[in-house]
Amino acid sequence: MSPAQWQNLLSTDMLQGGNSSTQETLYDVLSVREDATYDEIRAAYKSAALNTHPDKAQMFLNPLVPSNEQDEFLSVQKAWEILRYPKSRVEYDKQLRSSRQNLEVVASEIELDDMIVESTADAVELLYPCSNL
Repeated sequence: MSPAQWQNLLSTDMLQGGNSSTQETLYDVLSVREDATYDEIRAAYKSAALNTHPDKAQMFLNPLVPSNEQDEFLSVQKAWEILRYPKSRVEYDKQLRSSRQNLEVVASEIELDDMIVESTADAVELLYPCSNL
């Protein structure tokens, strides 16, 4: 894979989800620890690819019911493409750490008392009114 292709993979939805506190990382996609070895990542990828492959899923799913199996499979593929190469994995880890540090800075500036609480029968939501800078 060329450096340009790596950069494209890294920059396109590199960190799964939009919220760093609840986002699913590429390590989560493959169900491995962030300090996993190459062999552990490879084994997890093979297992996840087999379990999420759309052809295999079609044997068990009703074709009339929408499924996100293809999206899951693509997420597994993307995680493998980034984590399998040392250079792209190091870059991903840097961006992951950076996103977590940014979240910590924001979290340290927000007080719980400043939050607006909205609750329903199913959930409690905390909202923070942003100010114009």
